[in-house]
Amino acid sequence: MHLQLEPIAAALSYEQHLQHEETVLVADFGGGTSDFSIVSLAPQKAQQADRSRDILAHGGLYIGGDLFDSEIMWHKVTPLLGRGVEYQSYGKKIEVPNSLYRELRNWERSFLLKDSKDRRMMDKYYVFSDNSPLIDNVRVLIDNNYVYSLFKEIERSKIALSADDCSHLRFVKPRLELETDLPYDDFRQMTSLHIDAISNYLEQMLAHSGFSPRQIDAVYMTGGSSLSRPIIDLMSRLFGAGSLRSGDTFHSVAHGLSLSRA
Repeated sequence: MHLQLEPIAAALSYEQHLQHEETVLVADFGGGTSDFSIVSLAPQKAQQADRSRDILAHGGLYIGGDLFDSEIMWHKVTPLLGRGVEYQSYGKKIEVPNSLYRELRNWERSFLLKDSKDRRMMDKYYVFSDNSPLIDNVRVLIDNNYVYSLFKEIERSKIALSADDCSHLRFVKPRLELETDLPYDDFRQMTSLHIDAISNYLEQMLAHSGFSPRQIDAVYMTGGSSLSRPIIDLMSRLFGAGSLRSGDTFHSVAHGLSLSRA
């Protein structure tokens, strides 16, 4: 068995094309986390088994593509599911509570909603909102376990923004049809706090490790979320667009391990 450190594995395919030594920031933007490693790469090091000394700094934070999907769900989709709808209670109009909609931001917990108090209350809100079709949408969504499928459509519309200024989200199932536009400017705004958090983390990581952005020769970006335009814009701003490099977005670690094994 041969083990290799993940940041090195991710960068090995890039190292193959180097003509000289470089200090490289490996930025792995995944679904749940963003992980960063500053590594020393050079063509003469490619066959070395132990590369631990070449990792000069390492860190990360729990921000990734799943969180971006969650923001789309909250800002663009939950209004189609009844968030903001009012119902009658003792002669007053009251907005439907947000507790169920907050839970819908996390698809992995959505199966718990089917038998929850929040779901049962939706039947009451449906009646006292004059049978709002938006409230019925969320009942159909939860009762038929459509939440995961909906998130896949959200992810598709997000990915489309890598090339387009506006994508279209359309989700159709029996008794349920959800449709909305997703302009890139809206997406950039709804993810801005997360992008700022990544930016702040990177600046602190560089400072603590004794590097400035100018000392980073290249930024090797990998992971599915590295294709997201807000991420690309951030890394271009911090390190310069000319320093950004990419390889096999989804399989760079596996490819690097195969090279290491060879």
